[in-house]
Amino acid sequence: MENRTNTWLTFHPDLPAMPHHRKATKCQADPQSTGFTSTPQTRELIEDPFLFPNRDSGTIVLDRDRDAVNARRLVVASAGSGAFSVLARPVDTFAQLKRHLRFWPFEKFVIKRLVKPFNDLLPWYTDFTVDAHNMIAEEILPGVQVNVDGYVHAGKVTVLGVIDENMYPGTYAFESFKYPSRVPTATQAQMGELATKILNGIGYRHGFFNLELAWEPETGRIRVIEINPRMASQLACFYEWVDGVSPYDALFALACGEAPRLQRAAPIYRHAASFALRKFDGKPLRSHPTRAQLERVRRDYPDARLMLYLKRGAALAREMKWLGSYRYAVVNMGGGSSDDLQQRFHALRRSLFLEADLSS
Repeated sequence: MENRTNTWLTFHPDLPAMPHHRKATKCQADPQSTGFTSTPQTRELIEDPFLFPNRDSGTIVLDRDRDAVNARRLVVASAGSGAFSVLARPVDTFAQLKRHLRFWPFEKFVIKRLVKPFNDLLPWYTDFTVDAHNMIAEEILPGVQVNVDGYVHAGKVTVLGVIDENMYPGTYAFESFKYPSRVPTATQAQMGELATKILNGIGYRHGFFNLELAWEPETGRIRVIEINPRMASQLACFYEWVDGVSPYDALFALACGEAPRLQRAAPIYRHAASFALRKFDGKPLRSHPTRAQLERVRRDYPDARLMLYLKRGAALAREMKWLGSYRYAVVNMGGGSSDDLQQRFHALRRSLFLEADLSS
């Protein structure tokens, strides 16, 4: 599985993709741009070759004459992107980058509406000079991608668990998130130590966190993809189902200024997953689930959580352009084993969708 490391590309939906001059434009990775505060601990983190190897090579050169993006494949993602990395697409050439950043009038309207709340809050809570009218150019890295979830109270970091992220073969589109992780226990402990070091280093002292990390089994290297100062709500049910721990009880305690007490109930399942159902052919579903089908799923899988995102026309075309695929459903469910979980999921999706849609 391949992952990404970050540098910044400035853009604006009302402006051309890049300035209209022939000189190469350099975009330097900036610690402040990543959300880090300027502290001695932060500088120590940024200079740590284990966390941020080859930081100087974070500079990329976009040269219109060469029509290449520094001879490396990059994933371009919105700095203010939401769930499932909206606008994240791989690009090999400057021409591909330019096409990706070309928006229709309604797309510009949607982008502005999405990022406006974020931009409105920036001057109130930060001194950042980089806002959500920026893009991130991420070099693709090898490795296994995982989530590390937990919370911080009074500076003490508590890790809830590590969740595997899986992509559709040959793509950068999320296929599933699975818990517990298949990463070795010793490596998971190392990830927890790394999360503690990072969060203490940036001065994050209160609240939930979700870190995305890339682990290279061959070398043991662990690299940071991104830090989210929030709970991963899509995955919160995993800890309740598998560990008997409610992240929402912990979140409520934090909101009250109290230290969470992780009271463990009897687990319901041994494994849990969130599956993203996608189509890559750009065509709408041949048929939508009926009320009777949904009621049958509700009866047969009472603990499962089904989210439908049924689109047609311009909305579907926009998602294909922005993501390269169309996500039409997300299914969260548990199982007695990994095999049992997969079997239950395949049975559920066959009961709702045509086989022709499932294979496209």
